[in-house]
Amino acid sequence: MMKAMEQPPVARWSTDLLPQQDRCTSVVEALGKAIVPVNVSIDDPRDFEFHMACMELEEGVSFLHQTGSAHQSFRGRSELARSEAHTYHFLINRAAGWTLSHHGDIRLAAGEGILVDSAYAFHLSMPADFEVVHIKMSEEWLQRWVPQGADLAGCQFTRDSGLGRALNLFAAQLSPHTLLASPLPAADLAEQFGAMLALAGSDRTGGTRRPVAGLRDAIEAVMRQRCAEPGLRSGDVASDLRIPLHELHDALAASGQIFADLLNRMRGEISLRMLRAPSFRHLSLQEISDRAGFPNVQSMLQCVTRLPGPH
Repeated sequence: MMKAMEQPPVARWSTDLLPQQDRCTSVVEALGKAIVPVNVSIDDPRDFEFHMACMELEEGVSFLHQTGSAHQSFRGRSELARSEAHTYHFLINRAAGWTLSHHGDIRLAAGEGILVDSAYAFHLSMPADFEVVHIKMSEEWLQRWVPQGADLAGCQFTRDSGLGRALNLFAAQLSPHTLLASPLPAADLAEQFGAMLALAGSDRTGGTRRPVAGLRDAIEAVMRQRCAEPGLRSGDVASDLRIPLHELHDALAASGQIFADLLNRMRGEISLRMLRAPSFRHLSLQEISDRAGFPNVQSMLQCVTRLPGPH
């Protein structure tokens, strides 16, 4: 029997059951608890709606999906003074265009993303109904992937920005309800997002990647030795090699690789060899999936079908 994938719970919040006169105040309170302290301005409370779902991971990253009607939100001196942790926020616009004043004035079209730093003020204006995928990251979590994360604050990733476009397309799918249905753990997808942000961010800031000679081969060798271990993380491999985590991802990115993709490919190759070998015919799909390190059979089959060649 296929194992059920256990994802973190999703918390949901909505103005639907609130009196119209209380909605704006309640949104301010909800955003302050789930994200950062902000102030909100609306034109007509009778037409105002706001809905939010949030999946929070222990690793220091949260995935949110927010929809609602036109409004403006502000983060100024008062809100900054009431803030506690320093966090970063990657926002993907999935509906009508809106503007953000944060390290400059930016207009974000549908499908575009931006990184926001909670240490600085902003003014967000959404003139129409909106839909946003919002990825909240602790400073510690972001620095694992982008050591100079502050340099990306206010950085806009447009639809035609190469690596940024790939980042936007991936991040736009990371809403809590999508993660609940995913055959992969949300933590693995968070790692993939972090790696893609590091890659796209380096492209935007003009950073260069100069990994130690042979480092990528060493990374792959460790991964092949340990890929069948359930729950293997990039941090485990970096610890084995005694290198910083960002250096591992830089080395992989230099050859167009992402840790999660490479790990799944290795596990898929192991699974495919067992599926083809007569000596493993007595094993069930679940047993093969377990031996290859996959969380469940569905994940294994998806990875196997992506491998090149006949299956």
